[in-house]
Amino acid sequence: MTMSPDTLTRFMTEDDLLRAVTELAQWLGYLTYHPWRSDHSAAGWPDLAMVGHGRFLMAELKTPGGRVSAPQHAWHDALSIAGIPIFIWRPKDWASGEIERVLRVGTKTGDYSR
Repeated sequence: MTMSPDTLTRFMTEDDLLRAVTELAQWLGYLTYHPWRSDHSAAGWPDLAMVGHGRFLMAELKTPGGRVSAPQHAWHDALSIAGIPIFIWRPKDWASGEIERVLRVGTKTGDYSR
């Protein structure tokens, strides 16, 4: 059974999204890191770090109604100022292909950005 994009975006959990993005990133050749337990990490630290193809980027993963907290905003601002791309991705970004488009930039599997 195939889910429509609307159904997917409504029912995909943050853990589902994390799993999907991690698997795609690794398949595309990125090394990935996700803090095992957020209670042992700095408050607001992004959910996923990805390194590969000469790039380092980070992602905050949220459910459709998930909100970015003040500590998350602080980290996102600091990382952006340091030149590190930080994305806030939701299930709609997975369903639309936006996440795949971003991750394929500069890879040999298809550069969709340039």
